[in-house]
Amino acid sequence: MHFLQTSDWHLGRLLFNTSLLDDQKEILNQIIFQIAAASQEGNEYDALLIPGDIYDRANPPKEAMTVLSDFLTELSNKFPKLNVFILSGNHDDAKLLYFAKDFFRKANIHICTDLSDIENPVIIESSKTNEKAAIYQIPYLEAYSFADLRRQQELYEKATEIIKENHKNNEDCFSIVCAHLFAIKSIVNDAERSSVGPAEEVDTTLFEDFDYTALGHIHSYQPCGKKNNIFYSGSPLKFNPDNKDKENKFLLDITLTKNQKPEVKKIPLIAPHKITTITGSFADYFGKNSKDSLIEPYKNDYIIFICTDDVLPDSPMQNLKTVFPFIKSFRMEERAKGQNNNSAEERIARQNIIEEFESKPENLFNKFLEDINAKIQDKELETKEKELFLQYIKKEQE
Repeated sequence: MHFLQTSDWHLGRLLFNTSLLDDQKEILNQIIFQIAAASQEGNEYDALLIPGDIYDRANPPKEAMTVLSDFLTELSNKFPKLNVFILSGNHDDAKLLYFAKDFFRKANIHICTDLSDIENPVIIESSKTNEKAAIYQIPYLEAYSFADLRRQQELYEKATEIIKENHKNNEDCFSIVCAHLFAIKSIVNDAERSSVGPAEEVDTTLFEDFDYTALGHIHSYQPCGKKNNIFYSGSPLKFNPDNKDKENKFLLDITLTKNQKPEVKKIPLIAPHKITTITGSFADYFGKNSKDSLIEPYKNDYIIFICTDDVLPDSPMQNLKTVFPFIKSFRMEERAKGQNNNSAEERIARQNIIEEFESKPENLFNKFLEDINAKIQDKELETKEKELFLQYIKKEQE
């Protein structure tokens, strides 16, 4: 039997307060393209497995919900026989995904958000080989999802125990489990820690007796366990501006054959825009001394620029945007305490700034607008904001 795995879409994700939905729509188009390509080759997928974190937060923007709706509608229209399996991850609102799940089931879209679904596998049959698979889904389990059980290891021990008992009635089927959890010994980079959240690690030996387990939660592709039948596909996009994270992103193509190990192939995904952090001098990237060799490779990237200069350049974001159209962030490099700031001239300059601020606090307000290149058209509003700022400063001084 033939399956396609993806997870951790995080629809509605922001990068420096900018929506990534356009990029995410492009990735979903690539998933549809892959399903169509397999169909044209006569090697249709029996199911698409999506083990959690469909949305980035429990209350996703309506645009993100529209993207998911459009994707599922197109998928159902083009591939009505394809079974789609979706479960709720730790970022999802189970109640939101639960909505209209009975209606979706009629279109072969199977949504699992609560424990009652664990006992009832979906049995699907291959149109080519007549083989069958029993698909079991475990939504993200929180403390006391099962009465009196708090730790993740205990919760998933209970869930897999229920599944194994139920599969005794379906032993003629492949056993496939989809789950959203933090597998023990999984590799997680520093930038990903915030997405992993407080989940405790779970021993993957719980899943080794199943024919295949599709996991979600970790954003990097990786196999788990010793039997080569448990895999994270990883997220389809890189979400964190961490230059150490050089990993490519994949879909997983899984073929199950009786009495054989799963055959798992990685299908590369192409990000519309890479996330690149650049650390360097402003003059190397803007102005008459800029260097094309440093700019051209990153023209289409989402840029996080860390400036190493001692002085803040004029209008940095506005100027760098002419070079990097998709720049997302600019900041000055943080210096070690006491580094490059002990000269007599700099100490005097800092003291002059302090004295000027204390005598004329409105100058700080004006300097702030200048530094961020703010051009406020509504002068009345600017006056009111300045008055509020001065009131606050006066209150603090008192």
